Amino acid sequence: MPQISNSDPPRDKPTILLIDDNPAHLSLYWRGVDSGGFRPITVLVAGKDITLPSAETIDLSVLDYQLGPEVTAVDVAKLLQRTFPHKPIVILSDLCWMPDDIRGYAVRFVRKGAAQAKFTTLLFDPEIVTGW
Repeated sequence: MPQISNSDPPRDKPTILLIDDNPAHLSLYWRGVDSGGFRPITVLVAGKDITLPSAETIDLSVLDYQLGPEVTAVDVAKLLQRTFPHKPIVILSDLCWMPDDIRGYAVRFVRKGAAQAKFTTLLFDPEIVTGW
């Protein structure tokens, strides 16, 4: 999975922050977001320490709901709101519905397993993220 560094050329595409505890899922999401014409950045959740790319300007965060046992999606959503105020968060999950504890942080819920074309359509509705 390619990594984005601060030495990249100026942004010409919206930047999507992808957060998951599974490297294989991050790689899959990275490919889908990149092929959709967006600039993906990944964060692997390992343990309870989360390092967000605070020097980056992001347009949207995509957060897996079911993370490891040491950190919850709500913990990460709170950190996202502090680090990137007013930026939308989309929740991904195997669940059939958006759990109540994350509802106040998310603008959209996407069930995992959507076909790739549908995945990018569901994630990046222009009504959610304006100014693109």
